[in-house]
Parts: sequence; structure tokens; C-alpha cells
Amino acid sequence: MKKTITFCLLLLMSNAYCQPEVSNWYFGTFAGMNFSAAGVASPLLNGALNTNEGSSSISDAIGDLLFYTDGVTVWNSNHVQMPNGDNLMGDVSSTQSALIIKQPFSNHLYYLFTVDELGGLNGFRYSIVDMNLDGGLGDITAQKNILIQNHVTEKLCGVMAANDSDIWVMVHDFGTDGFYAYKLTAAGLTVTPVVSNAGTVHDSALVSTTYGYMKFSPDGHKIAVAIGYLNIAEVLNFDSQTGIVSNPITFNIGEHCYGIEFSPDNSKLYLSHYSTVTQNFQLDQFDLSAGTPADIIASQQPIAYAYDPDEIRALQLGPDGKIYVAKKGTGALSVINKPDSLGSACNYTDNSFSLGGNVVMLGLPNFVSSFFTEKSKPVTSFYSLDSALCVNNCTSFTDASTNVPNTWSWFFEGGTPDTSTQQNPGLICYSAPGVYDVTLITGNGQGEDTLFYPAYITINAVPSPPTVTQFGAVFNCSPASTYQWYLDSIAITGATNQVYTAIQSGNYYVVVTAEGGCASSSTVIAYFPEGINEMLSNKINIYPNPVGDQLTVIGYLVSVNSIEIKDLLGKTIRSVTVKPQSRKMVIDVSSLPSGIYFVEIKTVTTTSVAKFLKQ
Repeated sequence: MKKTITFCLLLLMSNAYCQPEVSNWYFGTFAGMNFSAAGVASPLLNGALNTNEGSSSISDAIGDLLFYTDGVTVWNSNHVQMPNGDNLMGDVSSTQSALIIKQPFSNHLYYLFTVDELGGLNGFRYSIVDMNLDGGLGDITAQKNILIQNHVTEKLCGVMAANDSDIWVMVHDFGTDGFYAYKLTAAGLTVTPVVSNAGTVHDSALVSTTYGYMKFSPDGHKIAVAIGYLNIAEVLNFDSQTGIVSNPITFNIGEHCYGIEFSPDNSKLYLSHYSTVTQNFQLDQFDLSAGTPADIIASQQPIAYAYDPDEIRALQLGPDGKIYVAKKGTGALSVINKPDSLGSACNYTDNSFSLGGNVVMLGLPNFVSSFFTEKSKPVTSFYSLDSALCVNNCTSFTDASTNVPNTWSWFFEGGTPDTSTQQNPGLICYSAPGVYDVTLITGNGQGEDTLFYPAYITINAVPSPPTVTQFGAVFNCSPASTYQWYLDSIAITGATNQVYTAIQSGNYYVVVTAEGGCASSSTVIAYFPEGINEMLSNKINIYPNPVGDQLTVIGYLVSVNSIEIKDLLGKTIRSVTVKPQSRKMVIDVSSLPSGIYFVEIKTVTTTSVAKFLKQ
């Protein structure tokens, strides 16, 4: 345990991402490497694997070996074949014969994917290893050699999906330009692939086009493929959200395109191939940040050569940020020590890592590329649903930090609650007006980052409920910034003044708004004047309506005390004396400006109101 922690701490100091799952490698003729001791690679001499090409291995969360395979046989951590760990349908001559991936959110199930050689009939399959079997040493379950897809090339790779939990598993069809992306989730493998037709057709007439590596970039944004005897390599965009491959850039290379790998910072691509110019194997670098596709193609720089009988073959990024290079039949690996650097600054050293007497062949182990993500500390960012609120209202906050934080410490000045460790806290409430700060500290194992945002939240006071004074049909509100009158809970169009005159029965109230949009409403005023019904029952009527110069009031007027003409503000602009025993009154309104007016007819006990339009 102490060694693993030391290993991770040293990797943190070099800004690499500690993934103990890739601590142990087994490949070639009994060759192996271990990366768990103080962050320095050392040879392993205990491997049982003897293969010409593909292999894969997996370790646990503290860097202890679980099992490894050549795509045909599976060995446990004691380097003994698992009881059911034979006769898998990969091949020792398949470039990427196997890939081991832990099922998301499982603590004991692993998918072991295999691909046959030369587009063979065994195709693309999976078997499931359960580490709870065989006393904790693991074994393959009854789900063994399950066919997923026929007739694929020797290319097999994986990368983390955009949700940081699922894994995309990619193969390439043999005879078409089809990339087939399958998603592994907590529920298992989604057997319906995302198919992208992009780039070069892998010609089924030439079985030698099946070989060569396919790799994702560590950040999951690119995928690169070396296409054997087609003498072509390609780099394409990959959408880790949808699984779609697009926009190929094609490199026309010499021959035997085989090994391919990205630098830890995703900016450089390395390719091994046979050079028809030098008639030797060659290792090239391409600068993916050079600019246009033409600029990227033109950025090709030879990094190293291998003279007969040596062959530069597989390339594999290590957890120490270096790229290890297989030279067939040698007892050492060559190393690109600084693969993020351009040209010769990448510091290639030939045969510099001894395998302790064992031999590398064509291949190196196959891993999920996301295990090698160069991960920096987070860059904190956040936003809220609302940044201006009224007193006693609540809001929610959303983390928008980059570099995948996994811890969050929020501080909400003036808020309730005033702290949170959730990623996206909701229902942060504020009970007093003011301007308040918000602070978020995020961490991800590589470090912490703090964002202090002063005066981020503004809390506005709610105005006191307005009071309304009623004068018959006229309502007068106490002073406020804005007004909106309502009738039966529906806003009255245009009723935005301090005074409002009711023109029909109903329940009235007014809403006033202060600075910041905070509002308060008055109590409800029930306005149902009896006089309206009495006017109708006594057959008192007015005409014409609209009116020109003279308004006629007709009906039983014997009990009427007064008739008044009022404007929309309730101001009396004319009073008419009613003659005794009158049944008809003619009122001169010729001098009134055009507009809406009211006739108010009062008796000893009632008040009746009628509206008319003066033209």
C-alpha cells in the first residue's frame, strides 16, 4: 500500500494521472514490466505469457496484478492458467488480440474482449471474468466467447465515454470503412453499435490490411489507426458523447504501418512503419497542433530508425508519461522520454529499458487509453439559476469546473444552508436583503482550485403590502414604484396607474413592484354594488351609447336623489338635479371630451353605475 501511494505521489509531482490498473504489463516472450515501485519502471521476470503480438493485463486499485492474457489463455495473479481460462478466440498473431475492461460500478466483473487474426471467422467476442471465483483468483464464467461481430480487423481499443463512467469499445470492420463503437455500461455491453463510415476502406482482398494498431487519444477526442500493407495511417475525430468517428486525416506512409500512439498531452502522434526510402523501419512523429490537415501531414519528422534485422513495432504510453517502443526480438525496450516535445526534443533512447533477460516481440499490452490521461488540478467555475432574488426565495448552483473534479466545498454567505459538499447544490435560500459572496473549492486528487465570487448574489427587499382606499367604484392605492390591478386574479390590461375605477363587479386587488422586481399585493376588495341590480329591476336605462351631445336617462326616477357624471378617476364633472316625478332626464354632454364616463345614480339606500362612451 505504501508503495502504491508513493507511486501516485510521484506521478502527481510530474502532473501525470495515477491509474494503478496499468501497473503490470506482460508481453512478448515471458517479458513484463511493473510501474508500482516508486514510480520507476522495473522488469518483471515471473510472466507465463509467450506471444508474438497482442496481450492485455489488468491490476486492481492499489496496483496489484489481477490477471493477464494473450487473447487465447488467461493467467491469474499466481501466473497459473484460470480453470476456465483457455481456448479464447483471439490469436497470438492478432495485433490487438485482447482488451480487458472492468464493468463500470462493479467490484468483481471484468469483460475480456478478443479479436481474431486476419479478419478470421472467430471475429470480435467477449468473455466475463468474475474475480469472486476460484477463491478470489478469478475465473471465466459461463459467458465465454460470446460473439459480438464477425469479420473484423485485428484492431481493438477502448476509451472512457463523456459521462466518465461508461467505456467505448471500438473495432474496425474488414472490407469497409466502418468503425464500430460498442458501449460498456453498469448494465453490461450494449450490443447495438454506433457505426461510423469514415476514412479508408480496409480492403478485404488484402488480409495484411487487417494488422496494425488502433488507439484513442488519452483525452478521448481522437482515434488513430495504422493500416498494415495499405501503407496508410489515419487520425480522426471521436465524439465520446455519441461514439461517432469523423473527419479523417490520411498519412501516406512507406509500408508495414503498425504501431501508433498519442503523446500524453494529445498533441503528438507517433507511428512505426517500414520506410521504402531508407529500406529500414522508422519511427515518425506528427504534430497534431500544427494547423490544417495539410500542415499536420507536412509536420512528419523521423525520430528513430531500426536497421535489419531489427523492426520497430508496437508503441505504448506508460503511466510514467513515457512511450515504450517494441523492437522485435530484442531484450530491451526503446523509450520516448518526453513525447509531448517536438522533434528530437522528445528524447528517444534506443534499447534503454532492459527486460532482464526476456524478449519483446511485435506487441505490447493493450489498455483503455483513458488510463493514461494527463490530468491537472481542476479549474473551478460555477453558475446559479438566479443571481438576483427577492427575500425568502431560493436558488440552485451548478458546478461548471473542468479537469473532472471529484470534491466540492461550497460557501454561501447569507444563505441557508451556508455550506454544501454536493456537486450541484439546490435550495439555497436567503432571508435578508443584501449582496452576498459565493465560494467554491474543487479538488480531484491532483490539487485544488478556489473561485471566490464577491457580490455574486443580490437579495432585494419585498415591498410592504399596499393599502387601497375605496370611494365607491374608485380604488386609490398607496404610493409605490409600479402598479398592476387585477380582477378575479387576471391582470387588467392597461390598469397600471395608482387609481383605478371599477367598471364591473368582481374581486379586485393591486400588485406593486419595487426595485429588483420584488412584488407585493393588497388585500382583495370585493366590489358588487347593489345599485346595478336595482337599476335593471326598475328598468332605468341610458341611451344612446355611444353618445353624441345628449345623454338620456329613462325609467322610474322618483326615488333618485342625484345623478352625477364621473370620469375614469372617479372625479365628478357634472351633477344633475332630478325633477320630482320625473321618468326621463336629458343631460347635455356636448362639452365633454371624447372618452369613457360613468353615470352614477344615487337613491337614499343605493348607488347605481352605468358606463357610456362619449364620441
